Amino acid sequence: MMRHPFTQSSSKGERRVPQATKKLALLSAGLFVCISLWPSPTHAQPRGSELILAYPGAGGTSTIILAAQKWGFFSKNKLNMQTVLMRSSIANAALMAGEMSYFAGVGPASVSATLSGVPSRAVWVTSNRLTFELVANPIFKNVAELRSKKIGVVGLGGTNHVSLVMALEKSGVNPKNFVIISIPAEQSLQALETEHVDAFALSPPFLVQAQSKGFKTLLDIGALIEMPVGGLTVMVQKLRTAPDEVKRVIMALQQTKQAFLKNEEEAIAFFAGSQNMDRQTASKSYELLKKSFSANGVPTRTGMENIVKSIQTAGRFAGRNIAFDEIADAALAAEVARELGYRVE
Repeated sequence: MMRHPFTQSSSKGERRVPQATKKLALLSAGLFVCISLWPSPTHAQPRGSELILAYPGAGGTSTIILAAQKWGFFSKNKLNMQTVLMRSSIANAALMAGEMSYFAGVGPASVSATLSGVPSRAVWVTSNRLTFELVANPIFKNVAELRSKKIGVVGLGGTNHVSLVMALEKSGVNPKNFVIISIPAEQSLQALETEHVDAFALSPPFLVQAQSKGFKTLLDIGALIEMPVGGLTVMVQKLRTAPDEVKRVIMALQQTKQAFLKNEEEAIAFFAGSQNMDRQTASKSYELLKKSFSANGVPTRTGMENIVKSIQTAGRFAGRNIAFDEIADAALAAEVARELGYRVE
C-alpha cells in the first residue's frame, strides 16, 4: 500500500491540532520559507525586499498564481514576488510569525484562521463557483456504496473538505459514514490507482486526469454548494502599512486572470506545461476553470456569508454574528476592477 507521510484522516470533520504540532508547524514554516526562496534574475524592488506569496497546491485556482509568475505580471507591477507551495495550516503559522504577508486562498480554512485570531482579511477572489467533483472507482455506482470507505480531500478543514461534507449532507447521506483523509492533490491520481482511497474530491486538472483514467463522477459538489474558492488573503498590518503594494498584487492577479480568459491557446499551453499533461486534458481543464472564474475578483457579502455558514454548519463559531468587515476587505479589489473596466456593484 502506498505510504503518505503527510496524510491526515478524519471521519468526523475537522481535527484539533495539538499545541506541540502548532509549534512544530511554526518552526517548519520558517525553515520551509528560508529554503524555498531563490534569487530572481530581475529585481523590481531592492534586493532583500522579496515578497512571499504562499499557495496551497498546484492546479485549480492556484493556476492564476503560477501564471502570474510565469507571464511576468508580478514584475510588470513592480513586485519582486516569490511563490511558495505551502499547506494552509503551515501558511497560517507563517503569517502569524511574520514570515510572509500573502496567502493565495479564500475559503473555510483561511476564514476560520481569521476568526481564530490570525489578523488577516480576504481581499480578492479567483472563482465564484466550486469546480470540485467526487470521483470514484467505477465499481461504485453511487455515493451510498462508499459507506465506510476512504475519501480523499486536499486538506482537512479547507474548501475542498468542507464543501464535500456539505454536498454529502445535501445529497442525503451522513458524512460521518465515510473516512475522509487528507492527501496532496499531486498524489490524488496515484492514491486512486493504488486504491489507497476509494474516491477523491477533485478540481481541474486532477479531476480531468482522473476521469481520463476511468474514474467516474458520483457527486458534482459545485452544482450543490455555492461558495467562492481561491483568491488572496492578506495580513491586516500589510493592508494598513502598504496598501499600494497590496493593490499592485491584486492588479497582477486580476490582469493574469484576464489574460488567462482572453488567450485560450496560451493558457492551455501553460496548463499542459506546468501540469505535465497532454493538450486534450489541458483543454478540458481550461474550459472547466473558465466557467468558474469570478469576473471582477471583488469579494462579495453573499460569497463570504456562505463560507461563514459552511464553517458554522461544521460546529465552529456557532451562534456568533460575523460581520463582512471582520473577514474581508473589498476596497482595493474594487479599485482594481474599476481601473480595468469591470462593473462593480
